[in-house]
Amino acid sequence: MDIRRLDVLAPIMEDRMIACKNKRFDGIEPDNVDGYLNDTGFDLTATGQLEFYSWGRRRFKRCGGGYGGWRVCGPLIIRARHGRFSARNHK
Repeated sequence: MDIRRLDVLAPIMEDRMIACKNKRFDGIEPDNVDGYLNDTGFDLTATGQLEFYSWGRRRFKRCGGGYGGWRVCGPLIIRARHGRFSARNHK
């Protein structure tokens, strides 16, 4: 996913966030937020990844839900620690 194109992704992500909230999810946990460390085919940066993660956190918080990061690494860990979020994996 080319996170540099928030203008394209925002409407899609917002629809998904609203669907989660309508299903009464307490929060969401985006996965693989370390794309800038991998060969994705896109020229992603840590700064861009942080901006995308922060946008998602702010947007879902406005919906009244929590937003947590599981695979948060590098500079992203700084922002992830500022929220309160815990997740359980159910098998």
